Amino acid sequence: MLNRRVLVRLLPALAVGGVLAMSILASPAQILATLSGYGYSYGGHLASGPAATAAAVTREDVFVAGVDNAVWTGTLTMPAGTFGGWSSLGGVIQHDPTAAASSATKQDLYVVGADGGLWTKTWNGTSWGTTYAPLFGHITSSPEAAAGAAVSRIDIFVVGLDGALWQNTTTNGGTSYSGWSSLNGHINDSPGAVSTTAGTLDVAVQGIDGGLWLNHWNGATWSGWTTQFGHLVSSPELASCAPGHLDVFVVGLDGALWQNGFNGTAFSGWHSYGGHWTSDFGATCRNGSTTTEDVYGRGADGAMWAVAAFAS
Repeated sequence: MLNRRVLVRLLPALAVGGVLAMSILASPAQILATLSGYGYSYGGHLASGPAATAAAVTREDVFVAGVDNAVWTGTLTMPAGTFGGWSSLGGVIQHDPTAAASSATKQDLYVVGADGGLWTKTWNGTSWGTTYAPLFGHITSSPEAAAGAAVSRIDIFVVGLDGALWQNTTTNGGTSYSGWSSLNGHINDSPGAVSTTAGTLDVAVQGIDGGLWLNHWNGATWSGWTTQFGHLVSSPELASCAPGHLDVFVVGLDGALWQNGFNGTAFSGWHSYGGHWTSDFGATCRNGSTTTEDVYGRGADGAMWAVAAFAS
């Protein structure tokens, strides 16, 4: 989870005051909120950054840690963004939660428990399981889960005690897992991950040099770490609305939401959506859309706020 004092250096100071270019979950009230530098508030008092999934065209779910250190979730009816309110999923967690929707009736939540191990809970299309199941490991970061690389496949990424990135995969919807394998690297903060199309995965991290590093899986092998632009001091978040395209979301030194998109050929460069954010982001492509990614974060008031970003 991003410390309020820990932000990202993205552009020289003269560029930080760039143009606010934002699309949001549209309503007159939300537009007015956007003009003040945020998208739309969904309330709550968050002790972590959010995670977000889009299990169906009409549904998005968000997950946060509350001030009681339990997991809290809320469901939005899309595309209007009508919020159903917060409900507790229990537990006592560290770091930010993560979740992956592998179908319209299947979501898996992953958290780091008080013991430092990874735990999971599943939604079956009707209700959440009553207990968390252990996946073991000793985790020093927020976990990141990505679905979509194959049917019933979910990949979980964490930073291990050695500072490297580790991966654990299920290919049968969570019935069993591969066990932990290392992707190496020296990671400063929590990873971001996304599958832009079947048979691929992309992972982004902040390296010990403060730079953004990416690793791409082509369905058979990992490319190895390649350095990219920026000097980061927070965790990147990834989302994708089109095959081979992805967007990176971070908080800037000015406290604003910044985005850099890859269109399958090149990155666009950083641009700002404004606001003043105090956590890492959760982001998801709006189900059924090729143009809109919903980005969720914690505002300066401790509540959850949302911005609808233009997808690359």
